[in-house]
Amino acid sequence: MGLEEPSGVNLKSLRIAFFTGHGKSAPDANIVKAVQSAAKVLAEEGSPSEEKCLPGFDLIDPILSVINAGDGGEYYLNLLRRYGTTRMHPDTVALLLRSRTGVAPGRKYAEALLNWDQLKESASKFMDTVELLICPPASAAAPKHGGTHEMDFSYSYLFNLLGWPAAVVRVGTTAD
Repeated sequence: MGLEEPSGVNLKSLRIAFFTGHGKSAPDANIVKAVQSAAKVLAEEGSPSEEKCLPGFDLIDPILSVINAGDGGEYYLNLLRRYGTTRMHPDTVALLLRSRTGVAPGRKYAEALLNWDQLKESASKFMDTVELLICPPASAAAPKHGGTHEMDFSYSYLFNLLGWPAAVVRVGTTAD
């Protein structure tokens, strides 16, 4: 199916699902409010919406811990070298250290690939009932440019693993 002209989309015919948390880590109140607000605006336009969570968040960590460490961190190290990165965020350093010691045996790697297939299958079945999904991109609002703070990106990781197109749409500003 090709992309349609956005102005021709009938909002009343879109089946929309939304969720504000996935049970692993709760997003902050600003993120919850933003997701609920976006769903409410579409509902006011006549789009039927239902609060239900895309399945598979419980499989992210087991899959990524094996896949990311499958080469002992060489992929990430090559990227850092290629782009001349010499200063790394502590989370990046921690990922690289885990990757160095976390190479999985073949059986565990095969299990991660099977879980990945299961994830794709259950997510596809979910999306057979929905045309638009509204959810947090992360557990907190983006930091100011150049800044950092603790955030859970598992909301986005799922879409990365699925290989699905996704867009983050700014819907507000926080006090920070």
